[in-house]
Amino acid sequence: MFHQNNRIKKGTIAKLIGLTLSIGFFFQLSHPTASTIKENGDFRLTAENKWDTASEKNYAALNWDKVANLTTNGYTLYQSKDSGLTWTTVSMNYQKQIKVLNIHPDDVNFDNLKKWMEMDTPAAGMGLINVSSVSVAAFNANPNLYLKNASGAYQYDVIMFGSKDWYGFKDLSMTSAAALQGHVDSGRGVLFGHDTVTGMSTPSNPGGGSHPNFNTFAPQLGIQLSNKTSVGSTKVRVDNNGYMMKYPHQLANSVELTIPLAHSWGQIIDTTSTTTKWLSFIPPYAFGSLSESGTLTNNFYLITKGNLGMIQTGHSGGASTPDERRIIANTLYNLAQVSLDNFASDYTVKDEVAPPKPTLTLKTGGTIENQIFDIGAIDKGSMYQWYVEADTKSGKKKSDTVEEEIVSGTKGFIHIVDNQPNTLVAAEKDSFGKVTNLTLQGTDATLSFNGLTDGEKWLHIRAVDRADNIGEIRHIQVKDFLGIFRITEKYEDEAGQTLAPSTYQDVNRGATYEKLGPLLPHNWLQIGYRLNQTNFKETTAKITAVDKVNTVTFIYRKLPAKIHLRQVILDKKDDLVIPTNGYFQLLHHDTTMNLQTQSGASTTVPFNTIQSEMQVGNYQFTIQSIVPEHYSYDGYLISSEQATIHDEKNRIQTGYPQLDFTVEKEYWVSIYLKPINANEVRSYSWNYQTNPLGKLIP
Repeated sequence: MFHQNNRIKKGTIAKLIGLTLSIGFFFQLSHPTASTIKENGDFRLTAENKWDTASEKNYAALNWDKVANLTTNGYTLYQSKDSGLTWTTVSMNYQKQIKVLNIHPDDVNFDNLKKWMEMDTPAAGMGLINVSSVSVAAFNANPNLYLKNASGAYQYDVIMFGSKDWYGFKDLSMTSAAALQGHVDSGRGVLFGHDTVTGMSTPSNPGGGSHPNFNTFAPQLGIQLSNKTSVGSTKVRVDNNGYMMKYPHQLANSVELTIPLAHSWGQIIDTTSTTTKWLSFIPPYAFGSLSESGTLTNNFYLITKGNLGMIQTGHSGGASTPDERRIIANTLYNLAQVSLDNFASDYTVKDEVAPPKPTLTLKTGGTIENQIFDIGAIDKGSMYQWYVEADTKSGKKKSDTVEEEIVSGTKGFIHIVDNQPNTLVAAEKDSFGKVTNLTLQGTDATLSFNGLTDGEKWLHIRAVDRADNIGEIRHIQVKDFLGIFRITEKYEDEAGQTLAPSTYQDVNRGATYEKLGPLLPHNWLQIGYRLNQTNFKETTAKITAVDKVNTVTFIYRKLPAKIHLRQVILDKKDDLVIPTNGYFQLLHHDTTMNLQTQSGASTTVPFNTIQSEMQVGNYQFTIQSIVPEHYSYDGYLISSEQATIHDEKNRIQTGYPQLDFTVEKEYWVSIYLKPINANEVRSYSWNYQTNPLGKLIP
């Protein structure tokens, strides 16, 4: 019988990965050292792996020295997942409120972003997104009036252009495009809406793109312009389940969402480029047709590259669904990538490394019937690097480049116990990618096994970390990790008959068991043993390095039967000769032996000792008297101890003595005879001869 224990010790979050320090909803995952400096820079930077229990995800807590003479462009955070080979900018504003300027077509009926983010119930911005708006005409007239404050500093984290079909047939001016490029170059975000950056033409411009100034941003987005391609639908699917889909709204993995009809329009992307496609349209296509060639496709709903993004929202007269508004909120928030603070929380990180195979450690104090094991798996994580760029009045400064392991810690285990060696342990996930079928919770889970009954069973177990990475299955037979084994000791004769109740000895794994069978009463001699019913061995029982439950059968042989026998004559007569010898038959299984003993009328007639070998498994004898003429059989007395006095008054007058040497090693037997008729003169024996007196002469 095995048992599991899911107890979570008070104050313990991650026993196997270190002590946990709780501050609010955030937990620090301990590490042997702080983040590693890979390259020294102009100012110090540290990164620390942490866990957010509210959102159930990792983040990196980044802190750096304040840099003097900082411009309003502030700091930009760069992150690498491939040991510094490639770098991307990431948001520095998680859990901070961001400011968004929505530049809408001149029709105020399509100025909807503020309503979607702040005023709807529920508000898609979740209190994190503050929206201002201006028409594109006003923006084109004086772009820096809106992009910057009175001090000349950029005042918005993200600019959005949306949302209307053909963007109301409006374009940026060359001046506003240049001003917007300055905003982009500062590291701040831009989200282009429906039909802004496009290679398609309009009736007023049939020869090519209608938005030449918007289109100057196409290369920075990774978009190839085309005048002959589009595809659209009212359904989109998440293609990339990364950070953009997880904060501030957590979208289910690969979820299909409903939107108002939207479409791509004169845009092609390369799916192998550094442009990230987050969502795409799925059939049935209600607009245009899917066009793909190799890695090129016209099918995307949302893409980002660095601090720029494009979303196809805006085809359907200002309509929007809750699903679509959550996507917009996530995109705006993650495009906010500039900060004036000297700290940030990077929520784009993710532990993507599965935990190792679990370990089992025997706890002390258990019994063989209840052997308790700590189940452990020290999680491994993904390595990330960061550096911060500071924009100062004297130029750019770069921080240290640091590296930190993003490790989530073990969440629990999935296990099965059965009689098969290779059972698959399946992991079940919900629509958010969370494992739902843990059988052991936490990092201090235990299992207990009965060493007497569970040894031949198999444990199949795999670890799951808090990022829901699933480790490999460990298949292990229970006996291979038990710490105590029972040696059952049986006592049998050569025919397999039990001679004594079984005993046992509990032995620690790896110990040597060596033992002679104990002396058994009643003349039993050990001649060898069998281990687990294998071949007989004529030696001391020995098991080197005990690693399983065993049965040792000690084999015994009965020493020769020892019988002390005499014949006693009762009621002797002077005219009848008393036999001096008694004659008997000893019956044993299918053999008969003839015996001769002393005989006399005195109770002091000595016993004669006879020894007889016994057939294996047959330890019973019967003694039958050969009665001489003129005498009759008159019973017997039997005892297993010499000191017992044989008093004929206590004799058994019916039957013959039965000797059972299974439980005794020797017997004393008295056989009693008496004369048949005291008034008739008889010969004293069957060979008696009369004297030769010759013939009587008359």
